[in-house]
Amino acid sequence: MFQMYIAKRPTTEDLNIDEYAQKTEGYIASDIAFIVNDAAMTAAFTRQPISHALLSTSISNIKPSL
Repeated sequence: MFQMYIAKRPTTEDLNIDEYAQKTEGYIASDIAFIVNDAAMTAAFTRQPISHALLSTSISNIKPSL
């Protein structure tokens, strides 16, 4: 599901979609969308692509809604 939300966004080459899928097991689709959007907004404000660090920070800050 992560791939679907991050597919058309600028990213760094160090992203491991399988890792994020494991870290977000139990999250619903809107949670994952929120995580990706949070990382994307931070990246946009700093004028950089979405990186592993940004996604990891968003995952740790956003808990599953269920």
